[in-house]
Amino acid sequence: MSGHDRPPVTAQSESPGQGQTPSVVAAAGHSAFDLSALYYDLLRGGEDDPSLALALVREGDTVVDVGAGTGANTVALAPRGATVQALEPNLSMRIAFNARIARHPELWPLITLVPLGVDDVWESNPRYRQADHVAQLALCLGVIHMLSPASRRTMLRNLHSCLCDDGLLVIDGVTPLGEAVHSLDVVLGRAHVGAHVTVGRLQTRQGPDGTWLTSVGYEITDEAGVTQSELVQYPSWPCRAQELGDDLRAGGFDVVDMSADEMSRIRSLDRPDVVVARVSGQSKRP
Repeated sequence: MSGHDRPPVTAQSESPGQGQTPSVVAAAGHSAFDLSALYYDLLRGGEDDPSLALALVREGDTVVDVGAGTGANTVALAPRGATVQALEPNLSMRIAFNARIARHPELWPLITLVPLGVDDVWESNPRYRQADHVAQLALCLGVIHMLSPASRRTMLRNLHSCLCDDGLLVIDGVTPLGEAVHSLDVVLGRAHVGAHVTVGRLQTRQGPDGTWLTSVGYEITDEAGVTQSELVQYPSWPCRAQELGDDLRAGGFDVVDMSADEMSRIRSLDRPDVVVARVSGQSKRP
């Protein structure tokens, strides 16, 4: 069997609990990412809005999708003729990713799923090395708030190493210049499956010591009206535009150096939380 006759990584080889129900797996001390892998696609109907991921991709591009999650952006990119390196460190997310990709065998030759996180040494992974210095586009969507300043700078160094001259980096979740960081309380969605109802909520709060905490919670109500709750908390770091801009410039990127066409496509999305940076040609020269 050739590599293109099967999904990028077989879900069967990475199962955390064969035969376990989602509630059992989620209650077994797993992370917020494990919970999201179990419930996120259910709440979103298996689909996310891919408009930001697609805004700057061109046919034939090599794209690095950082924190690919359950694969919504990756599956949207590949039909555009892009070759995608999907980086996802969480096992449960990779299983959900493969379940999605398994339904699209025509996309398998275009997708490589790599078990890497932002703090890993990317160049040491043999499946990642093929993207070294050749990617035209890198996406960091729904990720930046989970990175400490040190991890953010490590990620930018890694991305700089895999992008070609003039390659673009797209980051969302950035607090715009002049705006304060606010707490969030967002309902992720509500889903009915048979008699079961699942509701997801995401909250961010600043503690008395100034640190920020994100909570991801899910409530599952069965046919008898009994509700079970799953809640995981993790530290988060609001990313301010000024701080990110400084890190980008230090890492060899030019901030918001886009062509008129690229700029118009991003502005049309009305996303003030998005920062786009281009690899500085000077930074790649010996």
